[in-house]
Amino acid sequence: MKNIIQSLKVVALGLMLAIGLSYAFAWTPPTGNPPAGNVSAPVNVSNSTQIKSGTLQVNGFRNIGTTVLDGNVGIGTTAPEAKLQITGGGLHIKGIQGAPSQGIAIGWNHDGGSGATWLVNNAGLGVGGFRFDNVKDGVQTRLMTISESGTVCDGTGACIGGGGGGTLSCNTLTSITPVGGSVTVNCPAGYIMTGGSASRIDSWRDNPFGNGWTCSAIGGESALCYVRCCRIQ
Repeated sequence: MKNIIQSLKVVALGLMLAIGLSYAFAWTPPTGNPPAGNVSAPVNVSNSTQIKSGTLQVNGFRNIGTTVLDGNVGIGTTAPEAKLQITGGGLHIKGIQGAPSQGIAIGWNHDGGSGATWLVNNAGLGVGGFRFDNVKDGVQTRLMTISESGTVCDGTGACIGGGGGGTLSCNTLTSITPVGGSVTVNCPAGYIMTGGSASRIDSWRDNPFGNGWTCSAIGGESALCYVRCCRIQ
């Protein structure tokens, strides 16, 4: 009987030694002296600022405070090339009253072929249409409106199309730019600048300026500066 008990003790001791050695060989020593090499703190419910270097993926996200995004934001893409890039869909800004779907939608290539930009106003219970304003030095000025029937009106109230009457009149004005200089061709009162260019593009810079077009020489040639001016009569 004593021999059996003694044998069991030896077997038990051997098993304990085997288990202990297996843990010893599996143990990984720390990478540095304390407190270096500590495990990063988990994201928790504290009010302390927490920084995570890797990607954080969640099933849903809702923010009840202020959100500050320093980089680009991508919706439908993992590599946004702008501050906000939406790929595979449009942007819908909903209203706060009227029909549930009331709002403005912005999209691109909606018909899948032409590459056209879509700007859609869902009037809901409202009248509809579009209005374009400009604010400078605290003063808001109406530039143009497009009614729900397609009538286009400028800031003075002159309208064309959609039963609003009127005709569109356009003129092209030119001016010679001296060698090494610059010139601005302005549209006359009552006209709106709709475009312009320089007769030479290899040694010239041209761009809109106010209600006109500016052409500047960067070479030793003179050129004509063009501006297109239109109004509704």
